[in-house]
Amino acid sequence: MYNDSLLLHRDDSLAPSSGCLIDSCRNVREIDIFDSENCIVQDTAVQGEELWLINAENITIRDCAVSNSILSIDWSRNISFQDARLTNCSLSLAGIGPQDYAVAFENSTLDGKPIYYYEGRPGLALENLSAGYIWLVDCPGATVRGCDALGIYAVNSDGTEIKDCRIGREGVSLAFSSNCRMANSLVEGSGPAGLEEEKVQEKAFRLNAGRNNTAIGNAITSSLKSAQPFSNISPAAPRTPPL
Repeated sequence: MYNDSLLLHRDDSLAPSSGCLIDSCRNVREIDIFDSENCIVQDTAVQGEELWLINAENITIRDCAVSNSILSIDWSRNISFQDARLTNCSLSLAGIGPQDYAVAFENSTLDGKPIYYYEGRPGLALENLSAGYIWLVDCPGATVRGCDALGIYAVNSDGTEIKDCRIGREGVSLAFSSNCRMANSLVEGSGPAGLEEEKVQEKAFRLNAGRNNTAIGNAITSSLKSAQPFSNISPAAPRTPPL
């Protein structure tokens, strides 16, 4: 049962699919959940294509392994990953409000590294984490310093400061976050090291409905593995507040 959102022929008079369960499936290349609500995907392996949500609400992905795939989450709310194992995946988000970007993660990993998810923590300070994602939702005034992460997301978190970090293929994504600053960080990308500042900002920041966000003193590197860290990144032991 589906509403054909993709072809722009959606009929809003149709009731959404509801209460669907995908359980214990293997060798799945793609799962599409469109115009649906209150659904669960659990104990399922997805590999090689996509896990795609459009206009979905209250969807839980639990105890699933997703590899070599794109996670496309578009105009969808109350989406949560629980005990998910993501490997070589990328994330694409689209929406019209902060709720469409507030994807929650619990006990989940990306490329074997923990995904740190924080919500409702004004003034949060994170230092020297090794992470898959660092995810900030409703955390105004947060500081992320000296962290090594594949991607950093700030949603509805004005005044976030990211400095002295090593940021992988997902870069920094800001959604409905203003007056944010990224400084003195290495960002993995396709451009050569030493790329001019304007291009670094363009590569490092993905923006949605934010303003006055700046990137200063950053550099693009083709590989974080071979790049030398900035000299002022603190070597102190990791410190993270409770989730």
